[in-house]
Amino acid sequence: GSFSFATALTDGSSYAVTVSTQPTTPIQQCTVSNGSGTVAGAEVSSVVLTCVSGVISVSSAALTFVVEQLGDVATPQTISVTSSGPVSLEVQTVSIGGAQANHFSIVSNTCDNATLANGQSCAIQIDYAPLTASGSTADLMIPSSDAGGTSIVELSGRVTHIFADGFE
Repeated sequence: GSFSFATALTDGSSYAVTVSTQPTTPIQQCTVSNGSGTVAGAEVSSVVLTCVSGVISVSSAALTFVVEQLGDVATPQTISVTSSGPVSLEVQTVSIGGAQANHFSIVSNTCDNATLANGQSCAIQIDYAPLTASGSTADLMIPSSDAGGTSIVELSGRVTHIFADGFE
């Protein structure tokens, strides 16, 4: 958008526009183009401020687990979280929430409170140990300082073997 100097500059005055503090919510890196010069009889309209954010991406939007019977634990699956862009991004505390969150658990996690520079990744490993025979759903929540806020990975699981009498 447009902006105005706090104090009007007279014709012939020099100006220099800089970014004194980079934005933090979301974290961005801002630069100024055509930021200095001399006022020459008209409004200065050539100053351009460009801000870019980093982006957190996850390796999958959903994980599906299958166990043969109640009491089994599924083979853990891994979600990679990667930062891209010119600024480092912070991943806050990762958690599992939702209706059957207690059917899923975080086995290992290098993402909690990690700061990821461009191209860096961390990993979260999830397993599934259902407490009931019906299907299970939950969400893996990965909050970060990128503009999108929290990345969510849908978790689902099911038991494949149910005896004829309904018992597992």
